[in-house]
Amino acid sequence: MSYKMVLKILFVIASLVSYVVSDSCVTYDFEGEFDNSFSSYGVCESMPMWYVGDYSTVGLTSPSGLSTKFVSPHSSMSCASSFLFTMNAGGIVEVNLYMEPTSANDHLQILVQQELSGGVAFITGMKFLNTVNGWITAQITLAGPEVYQGYISIIGMASPNSIVLVDSFRYIPPGTAETVCWIYEPPPTTPAPNPDCIRPPGEDNSWFWTKLIIALIILLNLVVLVLTCIVFYELGRSKASIPLLKRFVSTAPPPTPPPST
Repeated sequence: MSYKMVLKILFVIASLVSYVVSDSCVTYDFEGEFDNSFSSYGVCESMPMWYVGDYSTVGLTSPSGLSTKFVSPHSSMSCASSFLFTMNAGGIVEVNLYMEPTSANDHLQILVQQELSGGVAFITGMKFLNTVNGWITAQITLAGPEVYQGYISIIGMASPNSIVLVDSFRYIPPGTAETVCWIYEPPPTTPAPNPDCIRPPGEDNSWFWTKLIIALIILLNLVVLVLTCIVFYELGRSKASIPLLKRFVSTAPPPTPPPST
């Protein structure tokens, strides 16, 4: 079996493992087995592979707490091709990368290619980077047919005092929201704290006293009403008794006649 045939077999096997598919979204980080997912396929055939590095060895903070590894090129031209996955015209490939170039030769090139029969590839998107300083997400909008099988190749080099690395990549199909295509699990959303309602001092007591005052006012009104009724009743009785008294006083009994002799 020829060397090229072995590479093609490994390439097909790699296309079936070590990547995450959500609907048609494809994401990949380098926490798994790099050699099972990337190879020297296609344009990378005559170049050394990229190597896996650890953020703790370069004194660099990763873009996610879940990311501990990256891939980086050697000081000579290096290359790595990904597994095959389904792509669409108008889809977007995003590559999260970091660069600290110290030489004009430091660079990174990203090729997105359609796999054709006979091992032939057609470039559907590319990006060349050599002046980046720091973190960047390189975006490539894809051309090509409506649906096709393709892969990503990363080519580059970094001088000994430079940093050129790739942390992860993802493919977002046309019409798919990027919020459903996470490379790393999104942090859990915690609802904003809802502090207990703090009432002003004496608020509970004030409501008690308010109810008590209302009850006292109602009771006082009832007392006034009852007293008013009693007064009017007594006035009515007194007015009715005065004519009777006058009639009693003015009507004297007739004098008794003297006895006859």
